[in-house]
Amino acid sequence: MKDNNTCFYGVCHYCNTPVCGNGTILEGTIILWLPEDKKLKLHYHPWRRTYKKNKQPRWEKTDGYCDAVKDNYQQNLGSEDRLLDIIDTTILDYLIGNADRHNYEIFENISDAAMLIMDNAKSVGNPYKDERSILAPLYQCCRLRYSTWQRLLVLQEGILSQSTRKYSVSDPIAPVQQGTITDLHLTALDRRLENVIREIENLEGLAHVAGERAIKLTVSAASGSPPYAFVTKRFHEDRVQPHLFDCGTPIGS
Repeated sequence: MKDNNTCFYGVCHYCNTPVCGNGTILEGTIILWLPEDKKLKLHYHPWRRTYKKNKQPRWEKTDGYCDAVKDNYQQNLGSEDRLLDIIDTTILDYLIGNADRHNYEIFENISDAAMLIMDNAKSVGNPYKDERSILAPLYQCCRLRYSTWQRLLVLQEGILSQSTRKYSVSDPIAPVQQGTITDLHLTALDRRLENVIREIENLEGLAHVAGERAIKLTVSAASGSPPYAFVTKRFHEDRVQPHLFDCGTPIGS
């Protein structure tokens, strides 16, 4: 209570200021409600920022940083699925302009639990700024799920912004979103998608595994082929053993 008003105090590192209502009435929204038997476990994001001007994070200054992250997941989890989850999340964060992915959660006591990305508050900000460093896990690790690549290609030519606009209108919080997601933000989505695709095209030796068909990108930058052509022609038809090609020299360098 504060000044006879009901207040809500969050449990987090930055939740020092309460949100207070009017008397006993407090308006709010429940974003996620978990059953009591589902507990979350917090993990630090390997590519988190330090938020200190005089202190660089390890991923900005350490050669072979991704190899250390990959080996850690391989030893502790038995696979690189978590790393591939992080890279998928990285692409989403780049599209929505979220450079604040410092933590992530998983369900506790589930060995193959996927990442839960719940804190997206610092998103949909400046539609003119495309922060390339958000994609560091992608271009440092040179890994990507083939299914992710396929989805990115499908969303080209304005489909991403059109779909976002369509589904935003039917969202229950559409009245609130109207002042947040503008035409400039939708244009930024399409532009950033093309940036991601170009980033992937410029990674020679990119491969993907984890139960799907593997691909290795060795396309020439001067080929003039549409982005999907070299992928559909060069993937292996047969199943392969879990193996990731090392990232080579960026094309055109």
